Amino acid sequence: MLRRMPAHRFVMRVSGGKTTYVFADPLVCACLYVGDSIAYRRYRQYQQMQQLAEERRLSAETYSDPAWDWDAWGGVGPGYGPGFGTTVGPTYGTGW
Repeated sequence: MLRRMPAHRFVMRVSGGKTTYVFADPLVCACLYVGDSIAYRRYRQYQQMQQLAEERRLSAETYSDPAWDWDAWGGVGPGYGPGFGTTVGPTYGTGW
């Protein structure tokens, strides 16, 4: 069965009202992973968490690089935009 399955892809099979997911890995373990809808959902959630963690790691790595010296751009200075010390348009009452 391993040879007939597409490599590294999930295949969904429904039999007797039960859904089963099969994943063939002929290269690393020469095995099939088989699970139900709950196992597949957990795998997808794990995969999404791993992707998010990798994106966060890349962002942290990028912005910790000294080449990203935002001070060299001069910044926008104090009082930039509403709520940062300046007022745009007429003000009514307190707090704006």
